[in-house]
Amino acid sequence: MFRKYKIFTFITSSIVAVLMIFFVWYVTNKQNKLFFTEDTLEVHVKKGDTLFSILDDLYKKQVISQKLWFRLYIKLHPQKSNIQAGFFTFDQGVTYAQLIDTLQTAQPQIVSVTFLEGWRVSQYIQKLVQVGFDKEQLEDCLRSCVFDYDFIDSEIKKYQYEGYFYPDTYFFSREANPFTIFNTLLSQFNKKINILNIPSEKLSKTIIIASMIEREEKKVKEKY
Repeated sequence: MFRKYKIFTFITSSIVAVLMIFFVWYVTNKQNKLFFTEDTLEVHVKKGDTLFSILDDLYKKQVISQKLWFRLYIKLHPQKSNIQAGFFTFDQGVTYAQLIDTLQTAQPQIVSVTFLEGWRVSQYIQKLVQVGFDKEQLEDCLRSCVFDYDFIDSEIKKYQYEGYFYPDTYFFSREANPFTIFNTLLSQFNKKINILNIPSEKLSKTIIIASMIEREEKKVKEKY
């Protein structure tokens, strides 16, 4: 009886060992690649996401064909489950193992955003939303965020900094929060007015006139 138990235990252990080896081979095999039809695949890992939740999402999108193998592989390699928040871009030919390794080493993606002269704040918001930032969070920050610049008064804040965002091309992390974005725009504006040395009592009037001129110039260009 004891001998039969030993044989059974040996066979069971052998099967488990073979399956474990197979699971590791399956995930690390270079022939097993992500499937997507576009040139690149973008994966957004939010704070609080787990590797399992990301794999579930990719499975639903049919990017990976088997999530059970992944789960077993991660159980065997728990150190690989510590993924980083961020945006990840994968090219065609990426293997399952490369996917897991990459998700552990996030590098913040940088997005280029160009704001044009004469734009209203609503157009700034629209542009930021187009490149992936959250509209509700942006609008909430305009109402509640506090920016520390001498030129800001209650009237400017009331009109949500209309005319005080400096038009230019900026580079933001895809993870940048609304305060960082707007503070960057206001900081650039502050630098420019300091260079021009515009008296604070004349600043508001100067901004209004400049905004009117910019919009009229834009109308003329659009007309012709």
